Amino acid sequence: MQRKIFWVIAALLTGTAVAAFADAAFAAGTNTLPWDSGLSLLRDSITGPVAMVVSLIAIVGAGAMLLFGGNIQGFMRTTVYLVLVLGIIVSASGFLSAFYTTSALLPL
Repeated sequence: MQRKIFWVIAALLTGTAVAAFADAAFAAGTNTLPWDSGLSLLRDSITGPVAMVVSLIAIVGAGAMLLFGGNIQGFMRTTVYLVLVLGIIVSASGFLSAFYTTSALLPL
């Protein structure tokens, strides 16, 4: 009985959210969607100069940890790899724009 109530409430909340945001999302005559400004802000934050410096520090720190860390195992080694990969992903846009005239972003 509790599962049925949960699914009914979830369906009602989903329907309410769709009805509330349908006008904003599908408004006629506008070229932007409601979430465009948030995504643009996120893109600018990831490709900005502070993010590039932080990703460079993360790459150097993770590389030094792997080289001079000794016998690290398990969760710590996975965390170091995760920091290294995230640093490389964030710095990829700056790396591409340094060698090419455009980065890997879609034009707006």
